[in-house]
Amino acid sequence: MKKLQDKIALVTGASRGIGKSAAVHLATEGAFVIVHYANQREAALKTVEEIEAFGGKAIALKADFSSLENITALFKEIDQLLKGKKLDILINNAGILNKFGLEEITETQFDEQFAVNVKSPFFITQQAISRLNDGGRIINISSYLSKKPKYEYGAYSMTKAAIDNFTLSLATALGPRKITVNAIAPGSIDTDMNKERFKDIEVREAVSKMTAFQRVGKPDDISKVIVFLASEAGEWITGQYIEASGGLGLV
Repeated sequence: MKKLQDKIALVTGASRGIGKSAAVHLATEGAFVIVHYANQREAALKTVEEIEAFGGKAIALKADFSSLENITALFKEIDQLLKGKKLDILINNAGILNKFGLEEITETQFDEQFAVNVKSPFFITQQAISRLNDGGRIINISSYLSKKPKYEYGAYSMTKAAIDNFTLSLATALGPRKITVNAIAPGSIDTDMNKERFKDIEVREAVSKMTAFQRVGKPDDISKVIVFLASEAGEWITGQYIEASGGLGLV
């Protein structure tokens, strides 16, 4: 039997990168996956097509997380879709990464980072809690930078530190319902978010040499950890910050 047979998962930001990989891996293990996207409709539909190609089940739903009203509307759509059933897995993955030093970042850019990376997962989780089965899973995507910040990613690092804090408070609150809450902290992953950075071969090689495995991470490296935490094997793990970076910084 598949690890997540008959489970229902919501993955935010699932049109590409880690979100897409997570959606595919969860579906491979038997989960019905709600593939959330904000703007990348075609990419989200391709994620669904990829899942359906191997017999999995998924649907793409659009929502702009710039306001609580939009988040509420998404969950009303989910209610109509599930017809009384509840979620089992919530993956708070949607986020943005911008490189801004303290001297150059504007108030608008700062606010956007916090709106997408902190405010939206907070209120998505608020909406999801009553719709989540006891014994469910919440997995927040944090970052290696939340504990090892870099000056040029100062605001981004701050948003991910907030996610780590949120994870701890949620784990305590939801423990009586046997809902686990954990944060996964990727290192440098080869996704669209890092596409421009890794176009520079020298940068790619330099980052690779900083890891124990001498390579840049792949979205699948993170998705395997997500599946583990979402499965029965992860039922005794909660309130944890799990760095999945290939040992970035050890070398």
